[in-house]
Amino acid sequence: MLSFLMLLVNNVVAESLVVRVAIDDRQFKRLKESVVLIEGLSSPLLDNGSLPGDVANDGIFVGQANIQHQESLILTVQNADGQQVGQLEVSVPEGASATFQLKTSNTGIVLDLNAPNMPAQEAKAPTDDTILQVQAVERSVTDLPEGQSEILIRLDASTRALNEPMLTIAERPEWTMLSDDGGVDGDDPDDGIYTGLIRMPARESLQFKITDSGKVLGNLQASLPSAQGVEITLRYNQYGLSSAVQDDVDNDVMVGQATPKGERIVSTSASDKIALTVFFDDRLRRRLQIPAVTFLNQPSAGVNFRDDGGGGDEEANDHIWIASTVLEREEFVQLTVIDKEIEQGQLTVFLPSTSEAVVWLRGTESGVKLITEPTQGSTEGSATTSESTGVGMSSDRLAHVLWVMMALFAIGFAYVRTVFQQRWATDVEPTMRRMNQFLDRQTGNQEQEDIDGSDNT
Repeated sequence: MLSFLMLLVNNVVAESLVVRVAIDDRQFKRLKESVVLIEGLSSPLLDNGSLPGDVANDGIFVGQANIQHQESLILTVQNADGQQVGQLEVSVPEGASATFQLKTSNTGIVLDLNAPNMPAQEAKAPTDDTILQVQAVERSVTDLPEGQSEILIRLDASTRALNEPMLTIAERPEWTMLSDDGGVDGDDPDDGIYTGLIRMPARESLQFKITDSGKVLGNLQASLPSAQGVEITLRYNQYGLSSAVQDDVDNDVMVGQATPKGERIVSTSASDKIALTVFFDDRLRRRLQIPAVTFLNQPSAGVNFRDDGGGGDEEANDHIWIASTVLEREEFVQLTVIDKEIEQGQLTVFLPSTSEAVVWLRGTESGVKLITEPTQGSTEGSATTSESTGVGMSSDRLAHVLWVMMALFAIGFAYVRTVFQQRWATDVEPTMRRMNQFLDRQTGNQEQEDIDGSDNT
């Protein structure tokens, strides 16, 4: 059973193909800001050493694209003016990647059978291997299939020049050029802000690196919201690569509305109580050690946060802390988050007229911020704050499991159908053909005997 599942997983992975094209133009020098079209998918041909195996300024240009695996490909090379340099059809070997080494000629492009194999080297990472933690935000998108996510990368390099910045995903052999040509909605050309789009199955985090002409600017780990549209905003200046998320919150005490839960309470007497749950998302900073929440007018309700997988905490050591307490019902409460007796931030929370309420916070470089993703409000339409990130994470995991199960079922069904067709073609159909031939001969013999009998008569 295990070997069968491994076969199914290998079949799924094999559907994706990384195609790398190298073109030797040292003799004829015909390539001018060229691109290679791989089954219609355009990829710039670069000679700056940024792509794996390329040596900068050696006259051998390299392009790369990710497509679905197929038996053959059409490769078309064009210059910047749209003039076609040449076109070639190549066969695709088995495997998850393929490299085609070509060269230009007087009339077009041909396979370079004498070219040495290209190495698959990667740009070297920074020596300290530091991974920068960043927080992605939700953005509005349309026309995306269920379970897919579109990630917009926005890199602000307006104060520092870049040549050809590129994003490479850590666990996948894919890269995305970041351009400043206004090709993405909302981007102004030549403003020093580079953008790129990535489409992939929805996930909770993304590990990637940003390079420029082969130089690694930084390794990053982005925490992604549970949404189809995602935006990661970065800044590159004299201090290096950093997150550029802007927090629209002052240094003053924040004010927010707790998310209502449970039954609505009509009475507002002083004896009423409300159960309050505070979530603190520290995945970005990962600095909390012994966090706690205190309440200005109700000191006895103060409680420590926990991240041990118990008491309502969904997963241990995931840096999403939870604190649950019971408060005397008031119109609002003032809470303070502390860690080792050091204040991290304050928040004024208006309490709903329900039996329970939830508050979501996150840690940033400038302190504690309120997560303000919209959620379904109360029956009176009052404003509420974010829904539970923990619940969103569970939904992502459930969706991922369902997609995997559906994919395995589809592959298993295709496998059974293939086996049935092969058995039918090799065993059943020939047997039935022989039986039909035998019955035809028997029928012919009987008809001949009847004719012979009537002649004798």
